[in-house]
Amino acid sequence: MPWLHGFVWDYRLGSKLYPFNTESPRALISKSIDRADLDVQVSTLLATVAMLLFCASSSHQAKSLSTTPHQHPRTNHSRDRIAGLNSTGATLLGSRHRRRQRAPHTPMALPPLSLLRRCAGALGGSSLAAAVAFGASSLPAAAEQGGGVNVTSYGHSALLIQGGGATVLINPFKAVACAAGLAEPRVRADVILASSRLLDEGAPVASGKFLVSPGSYKVGGLRIEGVSSPHDRFDGRRFGASTLWRWKQGGLEIAHIGGTAAPLRPEDKVLLGRPDLLIIGVGGGAKVYDGAEAAAVVKELQPRRVIPVQYVSGKTPADCDQGSVEPFLQALAGTPVKRVGRSVSLPGKLSDATQVLVLR
Repeated sequence: MPWLHGFVWDYRLGSKLYPFNTESPRALISKSIDRADLDVQVSTLLATVAMLLFCASSSHQAKSLSTTPHQHPRTNHSRDRIAGLNSTGATLLGSRHRRRQRAPHTPMALPPLSLLRRCAGALGGSSLAAAVAFGASSLPAAAEQGGGVNVTSYGHSALLIQGGGATVLINPFKAVACAAGLAEPRVRADVILASSRLLDEGAPVASGKFLVSPGSYKVGGLRIEGVSSPHDRFDGRRFGASTLWRWKQGGLEIAHIGGTAAPLRPEDKVLLGRPDLLIIGVGGGAKVYDGAEAAAVVKELQPRRVIPVQYVSGKTPADCDQGSVEPFLQALAGTPVKRVGRSVSLPGKLSDATQVLVLR
């Protein structure tokens, strides 16, 4: 229905908005559709569009949208005779009554956009935009559908996440500072999400679409949202800004905040929502949460699974201000911890309770 898509785009002012976004983009990022409720959402769409059309046809302007009335010429009751001559000269008498002629059928015109907008306001813009935007552009992408993901650690904060037909690499590094001695993740991915351009969390060593700036992206069938956050505890005055990331892959909502030490702001919490998988730095230092800070974030967000990153295993390299994962685990005493080695597979549907997965 091209007119419907045109209305959606015009009504949303053609801007790069998020699904359901009739307020500010950041305020509603976390309101993604639960794909398990797909039938309910489709029903909502159909009902809302029906209300919209009813409103349009009931308004005083609907006169211009109605069908052209059939023109019924008056029946000739004077019993006129139409005379003529045939080839033999005989007189033929015409029909006593003229046959009624139907006017050409005119299909019903669809409502103009101006009228639809007016009806949208009358019906309530937010619910209308949610339903229509869903029907027009928010059907699940293949990479977002269920099936789960496989997560492989390259050390430090570099993880390769595969699932839904897409591959995401986060925080590729050069083997410097706290990453000294590690094998650099020189791999190929559909998209690379870096916390910053610092060499220990955003080095150009892998191949793929490299994203480091905040924004809304669609890459490899994934819809990815990034928001800026101070990298350090001094509002970015020491290390500038980092980017917090959220996307859906393999049916799981994933949040990556592996490169910040700043407390989460209210808008950050709205962006992150309650992730199925939270990737968070825990080793401390000038630009990464320490164990207690990271544990406080976990308690706020209540993710289903947590993968701690940016910590040191074994001897601390020179020029590294990070510690081990143990203070984080101690601060989350009572939370189940599973040490899984280098990789772990997660199904598309996770149990509700928080669990920590230690990959290194």
